[in-house]
Amino acid sequence: MILGITATALTFMALMVSTAAYYIYHLRQEDSVLKIARYSFYLASSLIIIQTVMLMWGILTHHFEWTYVASYSSRDLPIFYLVSTFWAGQEGTFLLWLLFGVIYGVVILGRKEKNEALIMTFMNLILAYITMILIKKNPFEYVWNVNPAVFGPGQVPVDGNGLNPLLQAPWMVIPPPILFAGYSATMILFAFAMTALIKREYDEWIKPVYPYALFTALTLGAGIILGGYWAYTTLGWGGYWGWDPVENSSLIPWLTSLALVHGMIIQRRQGGMKKTNIFLALFTFILVLYGSFLTRSGILTDFSVHSFGSSELNQYLIGFVFFFLAITIFTFLFRSGEVKSEKVQTAFFTRESFILFGILVLIILSIFTFIGTSSPIFTGMLGEASNVSTDYYNTMSGPIAIVIILLIALAPLLRWKSDSVAKLKQVTIHGIISLVLGAGAYLLGIKDAVPLIIDILAFFAILINGQLAWKLARKKNLAFAGYLTHVGLGFMFIGIITSSVYDSSVKVTLPKDTPRKVMGYDLIYGGKVNSPDGKD
Repeated sequence: MILGITATALTFMALMVSTAAYYIYHLRQEDSVLKIARYSFYLASSLIIIQTVMLMWGILTHHFEWTYVASYSSRDLPIFYLVSTFWAGQEGTFLLWLLFGVIYGVVILGRKEKNEALIMTFMNLILAYITMILIKKNPFEYVWNVNPAVFGPGQVPVDGNGLNPLLQAPWMVIPPPILFAGYSATMILFAFAMTALIKREYDEWIKPVYPYALFTALTLGAGIILGGYWAYTTLGWGGYWGWDPVENSSLIPWLTSLALVHGMIIQRRQGGMKKTNIFLALFTFILVLYGSFLTRSGILTDFSVHSFGSSELNQYLIGFVFFFLAITIFTFLFRSGEVKSEKVQTAFFTRESFILFGILVLIILSIFTFIGTSSPIFTGMLGEASNVSTDYYNTMSGPIAIVIILLIALAPLLRWKSDSVAKLKQVTIHGIISLVLGAGAYLLGIKDAVPLIIDILAFFAILINGQLAWKLARKKNLAFAGYLTHVGLGFMFIGIITSSVYDSSVKVTLPKDTPRKVMGYDLIYGGKVNSPDGKD
């Protein structure tokens, strides 16, 4: 569709004009230039919203002359799943990324940020690059232009290919928009951190960006959990987490965003971790770009059930990563020597010490996961590409899980700057209850040392954090949310341990028309049946 493709091109031009105008305003402080920058951004935002509405309208009204609509939708899809075809392919997800990006940009303009010019310079630059990718692979391309050997000019398919049956599940409709809300939010962290480095404002940036960091961690975590539920209910292997490289590509920035949130707490209270927080904010975004490259380039096609196939966008995706990685490394190294943190209280039994240790553990976990996820690339450079087994992740994550749950359980009991444990009576009571619950878990079948230790510590963390969350909630203190999150993590660890202990699987070969008894069920393979509409 000419209008859609033209709108994409105009979006790119408007974003580039806004980028240039914002940077000029940063240098000259001319109000007329600021107006141009803002109006250009609002124009780009309007064009992106128009493209979003157009694509959704095309999907709902079956405009199969558009390659994207023909590739992922069909007339027999319920409207619920028709809507989800918007983000079923690469073009739609890039447009979704843009949509969230401009929404965040409008929010930043509405809050009248002090360093609007530099923040929006980086935001616009990121959005412009995504738009450039959409120009290359546009959702409004006609089928006869993309597949001239199959469709003549003006020839429209009667129906579309339809949505992958695995994606036709309620829990697959919801996670992608939530994840992309988180992915897009990382560009805010990047823009604020780059601005802090350039302006030498290593303290001031924390307060305005902290809510965005919380939002990023929340949305990425929610997307991962919902995606795990989809995998459990839909995929044939019946698991919720398989350490799949594409799954890991969302896990790694979530871990670094959690580290950033806790690092900001330390900086706001004691003035420490200034350099580390800037680093985490920058590289959380870079990790999202890297994950996007892994997912969309096709490099993981042989190693992931979630990866897109091979793509003509490889050069653009590699450029996306390396361009922003280059300016990140250059700016960080150029300014990092100036960033001076206050000395953080280092006595062992203090809350800040345990938070610092927790940040370190999260970073270590993200590094190990990054290495495992990138193994197809690393091994491919040396010869034949291969992937690490799940044993690598399980062996690595077990001890780390014990440390994390221990920190979650004990940190709330410690005082800031005071080397002592608060409320010894409370610790004793909750400890005894946790041991009793642990004994129950042992009797129910959890007998291995590591899972049993994790369960006992998780019970303890739930009791400690639950009590604190309840007290703060009754006082209408919003800090209860942090403790409530730790309660949720405690239950998550218990769920992981319980499901792994009671999980059982067996591989069976089913010859045709030969019954086999498997785990109490009689299974018979009757052969393949072609569906009437010819779809797989």
